[in-house]
Amino acid sequence: MTRRAVYYAKAGGAEVPDLRLVARTVLTDGEQLLAARAPSDLPPGICARLYDAWSPALRAEAERVEALCIPVRVVAEAGGGTGRLRGMRVLVTRAQEQSEATQALLRLEGAEPVPLPAIRFEAPCDGAPLAAAAAKVSRYDYVAFTSPRGVERFIDALALAGQGTFALKSARIFAVGDATARSLSRLGLEAQGVAARQGAAGLSRLLKERAATQETGLLVGPEPPDGDLRRALHGAGLTVDSVAAYRTVPGVDPKAAVALRQGPWPQAALFYSPSAVRGTLATLPPALWRGSRIVAVGPTTAEALRVAGLAPDAVAEEPSDAAVVDTLVDLWQKHSLKEEG
Repeated sequence: MTRRAVYYAKAGGAEVPDLRLVARTVLTDGEQLLAARAPSDLPPGICARLYDAWSPALRAEAERVEALCIPVRVVAEAGGGTGRLRGMRVLVTRAQEQSEATQALLRLEGAEPVPLPAIRFEAPCDGAPLAAAAAKVSRYDYVAFTSPRGVERFIDALALAGQGTFALKSARIFAVGDATARSLSRLGLEAQGVAARQGAAGLSRLLKERAATQETGLLVGPEPPDGDLRRALHGAGLTVDSVAAYRTVPGVDPKAAVALRQGPWPQAALFYSPSAVRGTLATLPPALWRGSRIVAVGPTTAEALRVAGLAPDAVAEEPSDAAVVDTLVDLWQKHSLKEEG
């Protein structure tokens, strides 16, 4: 029987569960625990256990740990475990508050993450529409969130309006992707629908299936709003108001860019958005990255890289941290095999 290891990578300030307590719970569920190691026995931020099988009970536990913002990786023992990126320096261009889980998973694989935030999030230029939407949110039949950041900023707006998450209880809630759904779950809100595909196509398909034309919805996202999404929804006869909860500002810290150039150059770089591409390459031009492995998250970011003169070596089709790191692992392993050949 294939044994599987479960690795926890601490991120976002959440505490890694005590494995000795978890072990008792798992044994109660009938799983055979082959190894249990306390956090002090492992590298910083990493805990691991080895099981006979990937059972429903173990899957449920992994989902619970992920809800605490702790990245979880499950690998077959024959799959090599952690350390597949050992010694690699990887540039992470995400905003600082978004990159902790990515960095944790990179460390879990033995890599050295090099954070260089290429974007930051700020309030929309005009905050009045957001405040007004928060004040009257109970009037909407459904609310659709297009990002975890939109969830956080809208909840802040509710608090400023003298309301809490209870104001959303009367509305059906929809989310673009699992990350947005998890952000809602951490606040005690359950998404009644989660778009299987990211972006305008996924959310518009979900709302066309689940919303009625006589209902009024609210779309919460970035500034500027997604014009394609709004047109698709209105074309389907849906009445949907759109409000910007935040705006993305590209640009890297010049001092951090200078420090990066003075040290060992990253062997790989992760780009999560067109804004991150613009923010990075404005200070660190494409010529500097010719020898690095470039991973783009999604086709839109990949196209932004090509337009900027830096073709990606691989594209992660899913925006999850695990999928992005797995894409880099696959790319690096292919590169290593090519060099050995």
